[in-house]
Amino acid sequence: MSHPDRDGDPAAPRSRSGHAVSVSASGAGPGAGRALLILTQEQAAALRTVLEGYRQYAFSQLLPTAERNERLRQAQTWLARLHELAPPPGGECWLSLSPAELGRLRQLLQVVREQPTLHERWRPELQALAPLFGREDGSA
Repeated sequence: MSHPDRDGDPAAPRSRSGHAVSVSASGAGPGAGRALLILTQEQAAALRTVLEGYRQYAFSQLLPTAERNERLRQAQTWLARLHELAPPPGGECWLSLSPAELGRLRQLLQVVREQPTLHERWRPELQALAPLFGREDGSA
């Protein structure tokens, strides 16, 4: 059975929730070449916590560069989408990302993992996100 996610991309994930599912649609429609992240309520909250924390860290600790500003814009975009897709209690949400968006999200999480203070601060959240983005310790 195929269910459209809240972003409008059709998908029929066959894996357990909390995993990344690659979705390819024929043609150049809105679902073409997209990745579907199926987040549990815990994972959505963990991703939200890391993104909000990174925003606060970047504003207060990093010099204003084009790279920092682009990461902040992306984090804000993902936070807005997560807010719209808030899963019901015990439910899951589906986040459809282009390959470029998925790559940027992985890069941002890698930046967090490489900063010892940030990695330690969000270790439980990174562990919750590990099935989507890397090993159990939160590394890629």
